[in-house]
Amino acid sequence: MQFILDESTTLGNFLEIFENCQENENQINIVEDTRKEEKCLELSLTDETLKSKECWNVDLGKCIDGTPVYSDGVIYAASHSGILQGISLTSGSTIFNYLAENERFEAGCVVNQNYLAIGGFSGNLLVFENNLISNQQPFLTISCSSEIRMTPIFDEKFNLIWGDYSGIIYNLNIQNGELKQIFNCTKHSFGSLRTSPLIVNNLIIFATLNGTLFAIDKISGQLYWQTKLDSPIFAQPISFLVDDNRSFCIALTVKGGLYCVKISDGDVVCQINLDNNTSTAITNTPTFFDSPTPLNSPNYFLISAGKSHLLLIKYNELNNNFVFIKQIILPNTTCIVKRPLVLNEDVFVLNSTGSLFSPQIRNNNF
Repeated sequence: MQFILDESTTLGNFLEIFENCQENENQINIVEDTRKEEKCLELSLTDETLKSKECWNVDLGKCIDGTPVYSDGVIYAASHSGILQGISLTSGSTIFNYLAENERFEAGCVVNQNYLAIGGFSGNLLVFENNLISNQQPFLTISCSSEIRMTPIFDEKFNLIWGDYSGIIYNLNIQNGELKQIFNCTKHSFGSLRTSPLIVNNLIIFATLNGTLFAIDKISGQLYWQTKLDSPIFAQPISFLVDDNRSFCIALTVKGGLYCVKISDGDVVCQINLDNNTSTAITNTPTFFDSPTPLNSPNYFLISAGKSHLLLIKYNELNNNFVFIKQIILPNTTCIVKRPLVLNEDVFVLNSTGSLFSPQIRNNNF
């Protein structure tokens, strides 16, 4: 953990070491919790492959840590080389290209109908008008107190909210140019900010590297609640609703902690630590670096858990608890850090070496 938190190292450096620690045999193992007994299945690896082809590729020079963003037919991606590009989804041609000198982008950009914004390792936040074909230079550059490692977020109006690594949170009203520092994590000993926040109505929920989850007002910065979890939080919190319209948030920690928190007051409704939970047969100790992926079936979530495996989790509304459904171990896979992608009825997972998998997760619970 100290290695990846060091400012002189990157996620790519961490993965190189992490990959060398993992060895998998040529098989798929599934551990299924039927709530009555655990049933272990060992499946042989088949030769079936995805029928796919590469449509295009674009070289951005160095690592692309931030997730690319799609908007109106354009893919936006940024890299450690300081390049921010807009790429046509259909042709792969470059529509927009910006090189920030002496910059490194560790997170992705945010795009709405009018603006694009991205933060860099230099501490500068760049704001572009969305008419990038005619104007490919930022119209606003804001200098922050330290590097920006998260993707900013827009609300439904003209407010852009983000935090820098030192823990200062900013609100920029792009329409009138008003910039405010609305919160300082250091004053509350909350720790550093790295993951993007979750916005729910007037609240913004942040997670920090000392394991604090907290909610503030998006305009005033008033602190509504704070909750201390078991370890650093790299994954962006996500929200979900249950049948009686209660609004919850899921937070994951790097030590395998899975928390369900009430958005209204920050109370922990339920939690499960898959590292210390002896009732679940987890092959490898989970390490959560990215958000859970909601599936098409309500309250089911798929989580990338580090060394070659995915976890299927359900939130049980009746008992207000998490149920571990099954573990899926992918063959010959070293590390899964990014969250799975759900496209229609299919799930896609990309590992750290660039292999694309489509695991079958359907069962009688769906």
